[in-house]
Amino acid sequence: MKLSTLSSLFVLLSVVSLIAIAPSAFAAHHEVTIENAPGSSTPGCEPDCFIPTTATVEVGA
Repeated sequence: MKLSTLSSLFVLLSVVSLIAIAPSAFAAHHEVTIENAPGSSTPGCEPDCFIPTTATVEVGA
């Protein structure tokens, strides 16, 4: 086989393997549950009144 054919095959296999691996790197959380932390009914619990203390929701999610 020619070098260009081998190079093309290598690039193709590299791209396919990256596409196959990439989706597993991202979490698919469509729902976030925020709960009251123990002792959050008393004043002074800030900033830890809720579990988790920070939740990020993307636009359109």
